[in-house]
Amino acid sequence: MKNKSQSFTLIELLIVITIIAVLASLLLPSLRTAREQAKRLSCVANLSQIGIAMFAYAGDNDTAIPVPDYRNNSNYNWAGILVGRSYLTAPTGTSGWAPTKDASVFKCASGLDDYVLTSTDAAATSFSDPQTARPYQGRVYGTNKYVHSWYAANAASGSRDYPMFRVSGDFSQDWNNWTYVPRMIYIKSPVSTVGILDGNCSGNLYNGYRISARHNGATTTNLLYWDGHVGSAVTLKGLPGPSSAGYNWSPVWLNNFNPNIKWMITQ
Repeated sequence: MKNKSQSFTLIELLIVITIIAVLASLLLPSLRTAREQAKRLSCVANLSQIGIAMFAYAGDNDTAIPVPDYRNNSNYNWAGILVGRSYLTAPTGTSGWAPTKDASVFKCASGLDDYVLTSTDAAATSFSDPQTARPYQGRVYGTNKYVHSWYAANAASGSRDYPMFRVSGDFSQDWNNWTYVPRMIYIKSPVSTVGILDGNCSGNLYNGYRISARHNGATTTNLLYWDGHVGSAVTLKGLPGPSSAGYNWSPVWLNNFNPNIKWMITQ
């Protein structure tokens, strides 16, 4: 009696290949979802650490909130202040250095690191525009080094209605004096007022497209609130956005983002 061949027939191979293809089609979406979820959670962890640093800074400075940036040529910003004052550590380099490839508390896993935004770059045209996911640089306080940040400050220029606003480096203008720097105790609803978020702003959040929809298929934004917790909001629903990238938002635009999310300290 002859032994049967132990090799696969062509039909059997095709059946195996078909099964593998079906399993792959079922598993790949789940793997993509799991990968995106991991990136989102990494971003949440970053924002949580930034929140802890903000509270530590406020505790050492009579509840004052770090300024988003200085209105002069010093280029200091909130991220550079936290690093320069040793509340956080992050990779630093000279002005114009390529985006850091190293891990950083200011680097969102869903952000882009092809280049650093400058004031001459084209403005974003939507919340999911790649420009909103690129970093900007800020000078580290007390040094000539710079740090990259993929996160935006809920800030305004010349308005004390927002938790963070720009000040002049020499505090020459009375309203820019430290006396007027917002403090955490002034925030009426810290549990629902935004502090730091996915985006690319250190001066005027309401100027054009600054908020970044970079999670869950470019539909949601992570937000750090002034009570220290981090949440996610669906960015592309309920906020139509400016008609063009250069359109200045009013507080009404930001309030339409979500009725449960506050942007000004008096809300």
